[in-house]
Amino acid sequence: MLVPLVGWWFCLRRSDPETNRWGDPLRKSVVETVDAAKPDSGKKVVFARSDKDLRTLVLDNSDFSDANLYGCDFSGSSLLQSDFSRAIQVGPNDEEQSRPVQFFGCDLVDARFIGCELSGANFCASDLRGADFSGAELINADFRGADLSGVNFQDSNLKGADFLGSKLLNAKFTGAYIARSMSMEFDGHEFA
Repeated sequence: MLVPLVGWWFCLRRSDPETNRWGDPLRKSVVETVDAAKPDSGKKVVFARSDKDLRTLVLDNSDFSDANLYGCDFSGSSLLQSDFSRAIQVGPNDEEQSRPVQFFGCDLVDARFIGCELSGANFCASDLRGADFSGAELINADFRGADLSGVNFQDSNLKGADFLGSKLLNAKFTGAYIARSMSMEFDGHEFA
C-alpha cells in the first residue's frame, strides 16, 4: 500500500511557481546560452555549473537537442516545453549507463524527446503530460509514479522500462517495443 501513496504524493502539481513540488525554492537558471556557429546568437546550451548539477532550476523552453546529457541531474527542475530531441548520454570510454540522466520530480509538460537515446534515465514522479518520446531509445528507463497522460511513445524501445504507479491515460504506444517492461498494468488505461 505504500507504493500507491508515494506515487500519489509525488504526482501532485506544485501550486507555487517559485517552488518545486516539495516546497523547495527553484533557483534561477545559471545556464548560459551560446551558439557555436554564430557568436552571441543565444541558441546552444553551455553548462555553467560543475558536474552538470541542474537541480531545482527553471529551464522552461530550453533547447537541449543533440546534447550529451551524461551525468546531468535535472531533479526537481521546471523544463516545460523543452526540447531534448536526439539527446544522448555517453560518458568517457562510451559508458552509456554508468551515470544515467536524472529527471526525478521534474515538470516536463509538452517536452520533446524525439529520437533521444536515454536508456536507464530516471523520470520517477515527473509530470510528462503531452511529452513526445517518438523513436526514442529508453531501455530500462524508470517512469514509476510519473504522469504520462497523452505521452507519445510511438516507435520507441521501452524494453525493461518500469511504469509502476504511473498514469498512462491516452498514452500512445503504436509500434513501440515494450516486451519485458516491468510493472506495466494495462487495466483501466486507454491506449491510442
